Amino acid sequence: MPGVYRKKNCPQCGVEHRKRGQFCSIACSNSFREVKPETRQKLSEIQTDYSAQTTARNIKRGEDNAKKERGEYVLQEDDWYVLPPVDDEDDGLIL
Repeated sequence: MPGVYRKKNCPQCGVEHRKRGQFCSIACSNSFREVKPETRQKLSEIQTDYSAQTTARNIKRGEDNAKKERGEYVLQEDDWYVLPPVDDEDDGLIL
């Protein structure tokens, strides 16, 4: 039959399956491979940096929410506005 794979046994858990590849699932595939200590350290550093960034962002967001609750206006760093031109002279011209 077309589109049906032959029966195989997963080398990790021993389950018989008809899926593509030698493993029955992504979990078995990932648990079968060996991760080098350098790779594990690099992934750990990336995760730590990301966690620190999100923690700092959440703290800032909490401070901003507290200011809003107190009635203070919170101006975001990337916000900007343009002052409209003001005609101080009484010469009858409209800017």
